[in-house]
Amino acid sequence: MMKKYLSMLLFVVIMGTVSVGVLMGADLLTNELIAKNSEFVWKSAILDHHEIAHTQTDFVEIFDASFEVSTTPEDAEELLTLYTNNETGQMSFRFYGMGLWDTIEGVITFEPDWKTIVKITVTKQAETPGLGGRVAERKYLDNFVGKEFNEDLEIKIIKGVAVENYEVDAITGATGTSNAFGNLLTANYRKYIYAFSDVDPDAIWKKAMLSHNNVSFNNSTYISLFDETFDVLTKQDRTIYKNKTNGNVSFIFETGGLNGPITGILTLEDDFITIVNITVTSNSEVQGAVVAERPILDSLIGKKFNPTIEFVTNPTADNQGLDGFAAATTTKSKFTEGLNETQAEIYTLFFLDEEIEEPEVDPTMVWKQAMLSNNGIDSTNDNFATLFTSSFNVLTKGDLTVYIHKTNFSYNFLVEGQGAWGPIKSVLSLEQDFQTIKKVVVYEQTEKAGAKIQTDPSILEAFIGAKFNPTVSMVPEPSNDSEVIDGLTGVTSTRNGFLNSINETYAAYYQLFIEQPMKQAMLANNGIESTSENYQSLFDETFNIESEGGLTLYVHKTTGSVSFLFEGQGQFSIIKSVLTLESDFQTILKVAVYHQNEKGGAKIQTDPSVLAVFTGAKFNPSVTMVAEPSNDSEVLIDGLTGVTGTRNGFLDSMNAAYAEYFEAFGGNE
Repeated sequence: MMKKYLSMLLFVVIMGTVSVGVLMGADLLTNELIAKNSEFVWKSAILDHHEIAHTQTDFVEIFDASFEVSTTPEDAEELLTLYTNNETGQMSFRFYGMGLWDTIEGVITFEPDWKTIVKITVTKQAETPGLGGRVAERKYLDNFVGKEFNEDLEIKIIKGVAVENYEVDAITGATGTSNAFGNLLTANYRKYIYAFSDVDPDAIWKKAMLSHNNVSFNNSTYISLFDETFDVLTKQDRTIYKNKTNGNVSFIFETGGLNGPITGILTLEDDFITIVNITVTSNSEVQGAVVAERPILDSLIGKKFNPTIEFVTNPTADNQGLDGFAAATTTKSKFTEGLNETQAEIYTLFFLDEEIEEPEVDPTMVWKQAMLSNNGIDSTNDNFATLFTSSFNVLTKGDLTVYIHKTNFSYNFLVEGQGAWGPIKSVLSLEQDFQTIKKVVVYEQTEKAGAKIQTDPSILEAFIGAKFNPTVSMVPEPSNDSEVIDGLTGVTSTRNGFLNSINETYAAYYQLFIEQPMKQAMLANNGIESTSENYQSLFDETFNIESEGGLTLYVHKTTGSVSFLFEGQGQFSIIKSVLTLESDFQTILKVAVYHQNEKGGAKIQTDPSVLAVFTGAKFNPSVTMVAEPSNDSEVLIDGLTGVTGTRNGFLDSMNAAYAEYFEAFGGNE
């Protein structure tokens, strides 16, 4: 019989080892296949562009033999790789950038002239099927074949029939995706042509300034003409280019957009107020790509910063331009704000000849104002610091800090996670139960399509009232109070980065501010001292856990004492406590409060003598606090005289919890 069991055991061990080996090998093979398939997609596309025959078996060898590979230096800002055909001199590179909903990736091939498009292939996209998704279809991409990037190093997407050889008609019904695609092609093209050719990266803005001043030029003359036309003046970190003849001043500006920075050239008359011309040289906008179109920019010519400019539907004043932004309100507001701020700075530095004193900005201002707003408090840049100090108590444990509102006892803390394009910084505010979301707001992010997590308030308003149980999630159709409606469809990386950050941060705060104090209180009730480092292991070693009807009982493995949690509403806040009974399920061994925000009644937690009177008392079936105890179910009231709300809330919750636990567990004793 023993041989039989040993043989069976040996068989199980061998089969287990073989199975693990097979699974590990399969996983490794799967990962290698995925990587190989990914490599095949883009290399095969480039080979197709160059009409080089290949198969999925030999594509690597053929690719390596067909192209000269050039890369940017190791210390370059970005690693770029260019593939040049050894025979034809045609060049290919991979491109990527944000579409309307997600990243678009692909490959593009040029003639050796560095401007004529041979072919484009999109290898990855998540645009709307039948609309923006057509950006990956060969029928649409063939419209780019033979097109040339213009002297401003851009390919332009237009509505209607393309006239110029740098124009391509937008996809019908998908202008946003089309604009984004054109912008990302231009942005990638500029990076590669600057890195791998002798094109002057300053040519675009120098040519724009010459054009603003009606100076004719060509590619051979623009540099010398620029030097002849302008004096260069610099103050602080600002540079202007002043026309030596008419006094016009030109400068480079950069403003924010919805999807990224907008850069351009602004030229003013010698009054530093009147607009001579304006050109947008680059942007990453989608719907807001109209910011670069001439109808909007031409409407500013001759207008004045008086003291600011604005865009309106029917311009009548001398500081008003034509609002052609339609639904791109964020692009409009950021562009307008950036122009006004830049002109004001240039005007002060060079016209008034005054140094600009940079105001000292409190780096905590943004999140403090967000935290105040989460709690219904409006603030300004002048009063936020005073309001913050008067509104919150600050509690720090380890490297975590929580801000407790002095009146409503909400718990507030900072959250930071990684989105698709950079950090997403948020303020999370919880009700005093440390579970229900009062409000969550994003105060800083650099997302593109996912920027709506900050710009569209309705997305995060859905979180109000949701509960961590122990996490929250975003779903199409919420079915419980830990699920909220998903307002971030199409921006998966933004959504996941944000959700992961608030769930992970909540777990860390809950563990440190709620779970650890509770477990240490329960250990202390049983006479066991613990530290932050050993409380968890001691807790696991000490208690068995029993559950019944949604209730949880912690039974001491040696003494048989029983402990459970209860909470009730005090005078001002929720009071969370641990009750520990002897094994008779009647006699109180000890009771402790581990979480509360009472005022005068705070001594229920801070003064150990207040609850020490309960030790030895018996539930019969409840316990009470009286001035002169006469039996073992009465304890002395002295410690909680004068704080009736705290005392009654604590007693009522303890007696109610005891009755519930006795019915579930005590009858088995």
